[in-house]
Amino acid sequence: MVFDHSTWAERNPGKCTTKIEMPWEGDGPELGKQLHGISSGRIKFRPEQIRHLQGRFTDEEIIRGFRRLLAQGRVPLDRHGFIDMTNVGWTALCQAA
Repeated sequence: MVFDHSTWAERNPGKCTTKIEMPWEGDGPELGKQLHGISSGRIKFRPEQIRHLQGRFTDEEIIRGFRRLLAQGRVPLDRHGFIDMTNVGWTALCQAA
């Protein structure tokens, strides 16, 4: 038997799922959304990572550097699928001619 959501919810109180808001959705940094899109949705940035980069480089430099990082073929990710910025040479990527 198939139920509409309100009927199912009434019969299963407290079991409805809610969508998890991810850092690149909603009111997150616009640059984070752009970088996520440039990676075809494969790589996510945390808001604090974007703030860190924006404190050192322009958005244009970051985008250019990120494209260079993607071209290298392997972007390090943490266990949650966010970029692992530990050993990424952002200065060389963002400021290269």
